Amino acid sequence: MRRLQVISLAVLVTAIALTAFKRLPTTATAGDFRMETDVFAEDQATPIVETLTIFRSQIIYDFMGPNGEEITIFDIPRGSITLVDKQRKMQTSISTSQLMAFMATVKSQPQASTKGNQLVSPQFKEQYETTKKVLTLADEKLTYRVRGIRPKHPEFVERFQFFADWYARLNATRFGNPPPFGRIKLNQSLSKHGLIPAEVERTVVLNGANQAAQKMRSHHLTNWQLTDTDHKRIEQAKTCLQTYPKVPPERYWQIGQANSTAGQ
Repeated sequence: MRRLQVISLAVLVTAIALTAFKRLPTTATAGDFRMETDVFAEDQATPIVETLTIFRSQIIYDFMGPNGEEITIFDIPRGSITLVDKQRKMQTSISTSQLMAFMATVKSQPQASTKGNQLVSPQFKEQYETTKKVLTLADEKLTYRVRGIRPKHPEFVERFQFFADWYARLNATRFGNPPPFGRIKLNQSLSKHGLIPAEVERTVVLNGANQAAQKMRSHHLTNWQLTDTDHKRIEQAKTCLQTYPKVPPERYWQIGQANSTAGQ
């Protein structure tokens, strides 16, 4: 399980306490589809993260790990995000409005307004190679290079963008991940060109004397119909929701334990 940044989580829990539930509008769907994602660090051949994302009607299921050890469920009509930990047998939920409140807090931090923090407000220059469907967004500190594909149905572009935006915001609460604002701009550009990603390369220039560049790669394999195994995974996720106890986010993310460790 990836650890979450202690300070960020404390702010997120405060946001949860202060914000109200917000309902999202429903969207029409042309069908279901699935995406397998492998994330690689630098030039490593073994993925550091493996996920399977299933777009099933108005609900999106994301299974992290080879056996789906952590499940993230995006309920579009209700505007809720539920995280399920199968190893610890527990679940927690936050609303999209609560996560947006956290993002607003990130942007309001003093360092967010400084010239050096271009990860919060990247000023991208966009290049698009129409024939190869390759999109590049380049900034001094952050660069994305993406090879895209056109989905079977145009509606899938909007559904993927919805998922990718919220997943970026959720991942921004995890330790070591950059703010989501650059990725959200990338998702907007992909949507503008009618694409979903097949390959993504992200380069972040780290602050410091050497201005070292950190690269991450992801490969996305998309299929336009669900398998029998996918349907079984969805049923397993529903069983977890029915049987696992609901706990507050601070307990799920072990904020108290993380604070104790940080103070040592």
